[in-house]
Amino acid sequence: MIMLRNEGDFMSNGKHLEGSQTPTNEVENKKNNTGAKKAIGAVSILLLLSGALTLGGMYVKDHVYPAIKEDKRIEQLVGANITNGEGLIMPDKIMIDQAYDLKYADGSTLVEELNERGLKYCEILDEYYTPDGKDIAILTYQVVTRETIEPTKTEIDGRVIYSAPAGYMVDGNICYRDTTAQIVKIVPKDANGDYSKIEVPNVQKYELIDIKETKTSTYDSICDYTIVCDVPDTATLNKDGLCEATLTLKKH
Repeated sequence: MIMLRNEGDFMSNGKHLEGSQTPTNEVENKKNNTGAKKAIGAVSILLLLSGALTLGGMYVKDHVYPAIKEDKRIEQLVGANITNGEGLIMPDKIMIDQAYDLKYADGSTLVEELNERGLKYCEILDEYYTPDGKDIAILTYQVVTRETIEPTKTEIDGRVIYSAPAGYMVDGNICYRDTTAQIVKIVPKDANGDYSKIEVPNVQKYELIDIKETKTSTYDSICDYTIVCDVPDTATLNKDGLCEATLTLKKH
């Protein structure tokens, strides 16, 4: 607390009493010292801010940008290799623009993408993974799909004749072409091995020709690995600036 005193409190017989008013030059010195301290403090704050901005820029460069690129790579990889809208079959090989080994993504980044898309399974290098690690059945079907188009119409003597392009059959006023192929459907393992009630939609007909039951690991177990692009030592970039790399998993 600052207390105001009368002039008589400070002087007695023309002399300063003990505890009397501070001389003017001492007050000026204190002001000067205070100003200097403020200036030093301001410079220190600027230096700290400058250092923080530098460290922040380094963090963005070394961590944020690589993470964004990694997320994008995984998003594209998963999106391009979803099977039947249900699961991911990760390719063994991809093309990259660098002729040396490099990290593709953390396993945790892949798991996050699998969960966001709600995929039921993931196959990596012949190993299967599911959200809860339960056993599955890999069912192979032979299916027939039918493609239909409009026939060519020709009128002769008042009669309309329908004709089909090569490879198509005419059925009334439509043309169709059947194609036979094999597809794989993965479902939870049935305790009795009975998969007769499983349906394959959007095909003309289908037949179950193979059943393989297998164990799976959990999605979370993928987090223990890093996805790496393995490039042969002798690899060189082609005319498009690309070379082939094998995707592998390396444990942390």
